[in-house]
Amino acid sequence: WKKDIEFREHYCTGCFSACSLYKIWIGKQKEEFLKQKKKYENEIQKYVSKKVKTNSTINNEYYNVYKNFNEKNYETNNNFLNFLKEGKYCKESVKDENTIDFNSGVDNTFSDSKHCKVCPYCGLDCDGTKCKPKPEIYTNCVNKDTYDPPDDAESTDINVIDSGNAVNISEKLNDFCTNPTNPNDKIYQKWQCYYKSSKVNKCQMTSLTQTLQKHHYVMTFYIFFDLWVKNLLKDTMKWENEIKDCINNTNVTDCNNKCNKNCVCFDKWVKQKKKEWDIIKKLFKTEKDEMKNYYININKNFELFFFRVMYELNNEEEKWNKLIENLRTKIDSSRRNTGNEDSEGVIKVLFEHLKEIAEKCTHNNSNESCETSTNRTPNPCANTTGAVRLAKSVEQLASEMQTKAKAQLGSGSDKGESALKGKAEKGDYSRGGSGDDFKNNLCGITQKHSNAIGASNNPCNGKDNNKLRFKVGTTWKSGQSVSTSTDVYLPPRREHFCTSNLEYINISKVKDGNSLLGDVLLSAKYQAEHTMNDYKLENDIEGKCRAVRRSFADIGDIIKGTDLWDQNNGEQKTQRRLDTVFGIIKKQFNGKYTNDSKHTQLRKDWWEANRDQIWKAMQCPSTTTPHVTTNCDKEPTPLDDYIPQRLRWMTEWAEWYCKYQSQEYEKLKRGCEGCTSAKCETETKCKVCKAKCQEYEQKIIPWKQQWETISKKYDDLYQKAKQNDDTSSNKDADVVKFLSELYKTNNGKSDANSDVYSTAARYVHQELPNMGCNVQIQFCKHKNGSTSSGKDNDKEYAFREKPHDHDDKCDCTDKSTPPLRRLLRLPRYLIRRRFRRHRRRRPPQNVVVGGAGRILPAPEKPIEEEESDEEDPSDSEEDHVNTENNDQVEVMEETVAEVTDIQKAGQTPPAPPVVDVCKIVDGILNGKSATDYIDGCNKKSYNGWNCKPSDVHSDHAGACMPPRRQKLCIYYFGNNTQIPIINSQDILKEAFIKSAAGETFLSWQKYKTDNNGGADLQIKLESGIIPEDFKRKMFYTFGDLRDFLFGTDISKKHGEKSELKNKIDFLFENT
Repeated sequence: WKKDIEFREHYCTGCFSACSLYKIWIGKQKEEFLKQKKKYENEIQKYVSKKVKTNSTINNEYYNVYKNFNEKNYETNNNFLNFLKEGKYCKESVKDENTIDFNSGVDNTFSDSKHCKVCPYCGLDCDGTKCKPKPEIYTNCVNKDTYDPPDDAESTDINVIDSGNAVNISEKLNDFCTNPTNPNDKIYQKWQCYYKSSKVNKCQMTSLTQTLQKHHYVMTFYIFFDLWVKNLLKDTMKWENEIKDCINNTNVTDCNNKCNKNCVCFDKWVKQKKKEWDIIKKLFKTEKDEMKNYYININKNFELFFFRVMYELNNEEEKWNKLIENLRTKIDSSRRNTGNEDSEGVIKVLFEHLKEIAEKCTHNNSNESCETSTNRTPNPCANTTGAVRLAKSVEQLASEMQTKAKAQLGSGSDKGESALKGKAEKGDYSRGGSGDDFKNNLCGITQKHSNAIGASNNPCNGKDNNKLRFKVGTTWKSGQSVSTSTDVYLPPRREHFCTSNLEYINISKVKDGNSLLGDVLLSAKYQAEHTMNDYKLENDIEGKCRAVRRSFADIGDIIKGTDLWDQNNGEQKTQRRLDTVFGIIKKQFNGKYTNDSKHTQLRKDWWEANRDQIWKAMQCPSTTTPHVTTNCDKEPTPLDDYIPQRLRWMTEWAEWYCKYQSQEYEKLKRGCEGCTSAKCETETKCKVCKAKCQEYEQKIIPWKQQWETISKKYDDLYQKAKQNDDTSSNKDADVVKFLSELYKTNNGKSDANSDVYSTAARYVHQELPNMGCNVQIQFCKHKNGSTSSGKDNDKEYAFREKPHDHDDKCDCTDKSTPPLRRLLRLPRYLIRRRFRRHRRRRPPQNVVVGGAGRILPAPEKPIEEEESDEEDPSDSEEDHVNTENNDQVEVMEETVAEVTDIQKAGQTPPAPPVVDVCKIVDGILNGKSATDYIDGCNKKSYNGWNCKPSDVHSDHAGACMPPRRQKLCIYYFGNNTQIPIINSQDILKEAFIKSAAGETFLSWQKYKTDNNGGADLQIKLESGIIPEDFKRKMFYTFGDLRDFLFGTDISKKHGEKSELKNKIDFLFENT
């Protein structure tokens, strides 16, 4: 126990292991006690008097017990806890341990055993036979080496996350889990290390606020390494103990448990520790002989400490027994190995295990079904209110299926996953590629790493030379040339797929699953790279990642033999070769899979065993220049491959239809600009508009027909799913089984309009809430599950013959006599003026209907108003809610008549004075180039999010300011030199206009720079097209400007009690 580090002496090992178990056990007892104590406090309050408290829910089971407690004066915790001390072991206590007293404080009662206390750090002062620890003044009782790296030794910074002595690791690491990128001293131990040789190396902790002061000295790298490994193992045990119940959790309806949060935190912790390990390895990688000694140290840690403790905690867990057996194998290999190739194998296996359970934990505890309407778009085709609460979502069901498939690996063969999991580095490749590249440089593999013959120069050879698969509007093929199921529509992405090497694989060269895996990895890498390069839709990163994930899933269907594209000659050739290869693999399993003549289960198991490696290959960056980068490489192995292909393709079809519809809508909109008359046959602009309307309709019709076929097939399959119809003999068996499970877990009633999966339209909206259609946004003809065909009930239908906001222009409606429904489009001041005149001439009413149907007394005197055409700030739509229906119609009709008379006379309705905004903007932007600043507003250069409490008003503690807001152009109204000269509302208005213009100009320059100069963007902008993500930034900025005006900005500088807030309050004081 010396220094709390060197615990491996034979006489300490058993003690350290036992104490580690005791700490975990006593921590759990403390947690259970606190829960019971809180329960007692809540329940006893219901019985503190002879009369039961009103408005309380009494549990009859507890009534007599608590009543008895009350009679014995146990109405307070202290009295009851004193009663608990009467137990035998609490009275007699345990020798050399603290007396158990539940009133003395929880930390004292549930403290570590004195037997587990480490030796005094600075030694003992002894007087005869009595000794006491010396004061722990660390700098006085350690060596006083200095940290002074030699000139030729580089110092490396290492941020180490460590839970210390905390039992509840998730609470201890809460700050890390909330903001892992913020490397402050509270979260991390900050270390510096250098390693020149086995004799010249040092480490020191530089954190000033860490409580572990005993490590604040210069130590050898060996001691630091030992400390890091030990803490890794201790924290691993804490995590395993804390999330054990979450890993296999299937109760996805419990939205209040801690599993989701803890699993996400655990996943972040695993990635951080792997990052630390990679840095530590690099420090001494040149000292090969010395590396061996360090890895022997790791093996001792595992053998003498980790295995013993984990066996006690999980001795009935088959999974842990397999892991420990695997780790022991690695240790034995390390001992036999004269080199260092496998020396770090034991810790590598541990990290692979931690990564696996982190993914499983997060998948099994997804909080998708717990989303609220604030973070998920409500399903417009189902009869729901707000967001939909699901018992099980598609993703969660896929996760459950993947878990079962992984379990199947153990039942399909004697060796389970280890036998099916390929090692591409051990494969043979006839084109000359080295197998070692799969291990050392996976992203660098080329067509040489293949056993393909014939026409396959590379996996993408001859695929999509015309670049059509990601071109919006490309036709989805169907019919007998695609699939035996004629209602299948083939995605262009799948039609041009990089599997040429699998189609022409040389079977004679494939002796096992290793070589097959090499070619599959090559195909996956090329498919992902070509997807990233060819997907040209600007700024649609999410769409690009979806395309990569869908390709991953389609590769899975090809391998499993479940691909729907089964009527193509090339695909049939691929399946024949794969069938032969899996026949070769099957022979290695000593008679297993005997009832699997078509290798169906074997192929599914092989895919499950290797899917993680295949996804890793698809995460490689592109090899083109410039490199195409996305966030897809940060995503865990997706679950798309466990969603039936038909359902995936249906959702993909809906997404690409929306891209097409949105494109055609923009063409229609531009074609109808300037058409304001009903003369569609003679007026030039309206003739163009009418032609565009007809063109739009003709382009939508083919897609509508496809959707009708797709949705009808889905409806048929869902009906079979509800009836649990056995369709195991056809290709749609997996779809029916999948939908049946969705139906049973989420609804189970055949007539429920709230079932979000009961129709194809509901399914696609649930799985892809924001598909990107423009104006016509819903795939069901009638909203919210309605079957009504009333007027305008289908106005947002995605396949409507014309967009509903172009009805008048496309129908050439005469606008000389506006109908009542167009009254609301008139200037508000005209409507308000008519209402004022009407209110003045109405006789006083006896009663007025108030809000929520209340009857309020009428005012004693009628309210008088001056006649004015100026807008009255007190007038709002709410003022007129109480007008009787007949009066409203009368007012509307008079207003329409008045406006109609003005229009017929060739006049224009009078308008209030308008500020010449463009003139103001021109005054500050005229002559400015992309490199100029705008008065006090500089070019954009964004930092990260700012979460400093000093920059946010105290009422909004914890808020973070986005980079865009930090650099907002507010010079004209927010600068201290400008605020004093804003003496009127007009000046304030001009200041806001200038700031908005400056912000938009500078943000646009930054946006173009970030998008390769933006020449195409500028051309599109000038034609009226604004990129959606830039438009979102404009919306956010618009909202921030509003906050400044209304005093709701949460920054400390411009928010409550700021100079700006006081100035605006003064300007609007009397309005």
